[in-house]
Amino acid sequence: MKHKNSATHPALFAGLWHFLSLLEILEHHSVDDLWVMRDELLSASPLLAQLMAQN
Repeated sequence: MKHKNSATHPALFAGLWHFLSLLEILEHHSVDDLWVMRDELLSASPLLAQLMAQN
């Protein structure tokens, strides 16, 4: 089956929402801050750390 559009409007808006959220985060936090937050989250959650290690 061939589709006219490769993406739906809701999917495009969802992607835009994620992009704008990321821009908001980057306006308020440095990249180094984000790495520290990631490390703290992974150390607090062994299951999440295991899932991240698989990717």
